[in-house]
Amino acid sequence: MIVDISDRRLANAQNFDLIPCNPSSEDFKERAFAEFGIAHSILGERCGADLYVDAIGHKAALDNFTSVAGYNAALSIVGVHHAQVDIDLKSLCFANWRIGGCGDLSTEEALPEILGVMRSGKYDLSALVTHEFGVDQIEEAIAMGADTSKAQKVCISFAKVWSESEINS
Repeated sequence: MIVDISDRRLANAQNFDLIPCNPSSEDFKERAFAEFGIAHSILGERCGADLYVDAIGHKAALDNFTSVAGYNAALSIVGVHHAQVDIDLKSLCFANWRIGGCGDLSTEEALPEILGVMRSGKYDLSALVTHEFGVDQIEEAIAMGADTSKAQKVCISFAKVWSESEINS
């Protein structure tokens, strides 16, 4: 399940076999319980999912995790948090949550599986790219990448831009 407030991103995620959830138009906890079942723990009724990923680096992702994660759930933080966030350490202790960063798996270990998915042709990965810029437009590319209302993935091409005189010589 993917959680986002952008309906455009959620529609795109469905093409990757992900279940969309927009917490601004539906109850996140109710949807998580419906999709993954209910597990009982010392914290009460919790979601049956075992793995959560924070890909945005926003407090809302951590809040979602702590509101539904059950016993032995794991959170992988991939998104970079630029502000300090609080976490309920009592729940972490009693629920035995495991929280780690994205550095738990080396690129060498992950690369074969990543390339396998990319080469499989099962998913149109180009659909993730909403904007492309040349390296000479890097400032505009970074600004666009920060605008989540317009961009999903922004690519910067580092290929040399050849002038016509260079091509003809």
